[in-house]
Amino acid sequence: MLKLGGKSDVKNLQNAMMALFKSNATKIATRRLTTPGGSFLGEVYWITLENGNGIWGYFDDVPLKNKLTCWFGISLGSTNSEALVPSVEINLPLSLDLRIAGYALLDESRRLYLGHQGLLRGGRNNVPIPEFARRIRGFVREEFEITADKRPRLAFVIAGADDPDFLRRLHAYVSECARLRAEKRDETDREQAKEDGETNDADNAEDLKFTPEASDDGTGAGRSSYEIKRLHGRVVSALKKQVKGAVNSSHNKMRPDLYTMHGDRMSVLFEVKASSDTQSWFKAIGQLLVYSDGQTPGPRLIFVCPAERRDPAFRGALKRLNIRLVIFKESREGIIFQRLQEALA
Repeated sequence: MLKLGGKSDVKNLQNAMMALFKSNATKIATRRLTTPGGSFLGEVYWITLENGNGIWGYFDDVPLKNKLTCWFGISLGSTNSEALVPSVEINLPLSLDLRIAGYALLDESRRLYLGHQGLLRGGRNNVPIPEFARRIRGFVREEFEITADKRPRLAFVIAGADDPDFLRRLHAYVSECARLRAEKRDETDREQAKEDGETNDADNAEDLKFTPEASDDGTGAGRSSYEIKRLHGRVVSALKKQVKGAVNSSHNKMRPDLYTMHGDRMSVLFEVKASSDTQSWFKAIGQLLVYSDGQTPGPRLIFVCPAERRDPAFRGALKRLNIRLVIFKESREGIIFQRLQEALA
């Protein structure tokens, strides 16, 4: 299980992020930064990613009220004079203070991970932890403990400080925070309009639209069992369309989600979960092993789910068992799969 790091770990994590932003920055600018607490001028590092998207970071290594400042956003605005508001503040406490939303986490080999409580402050537009966890897509809360009391707690583990995909993962997380903030503002405005008697049929219809939400762990799936079953079916159907020769009929008196055949044996075996909570991961790994048992050579094993867990125990198990991971996302165009072709290659 991951553990909460100490003061030196906090400084090392911020230093690692600062070094990453400085070495990859495509633009460095002095901009006005603003939060509910006030505004000031600060140096911002902007990184343009391979897909054309970008992320900015602002860091202050001078402690402020027991914390090191780490702010992130995904837009520099339309003009250089426009004040920047962070999509999320992942400030890191120098000593134990769970009111500060960022975490420096360590695994058993003392690798550093960036964690976040899952809380967006913003007055009337505040997104509390339970709501954040239900609605975020593509990320899951994982357990960590504080050495002093050994009591398990939950955090969104964004990435390891030395992960090659740290910036991609951080951008995805900050983008989700920006989306949740925007949706919360819209909801607050609609609620205010209702109070003022300014609603119309279009507003009411908007309230009834289905929005993919997550379970309490922030797993990207529907909250009810009915929604989870519907999502599972949509994912399997979309996957079948993209994998040539895929079938989902019974095989050896069992019913895998999806598989392909080469002669009389399975060549690729898929297990799909509409949630990425701990139980779903345990179950998926077990099902892949059982469904493929007794076949030599065994099929390629692919696990499809909505969020990647960063717990080193799970990641180690996937590596040892040679199980490839594919992440799906819901979009207006339908189900999108990440790393599917890579897993099949």
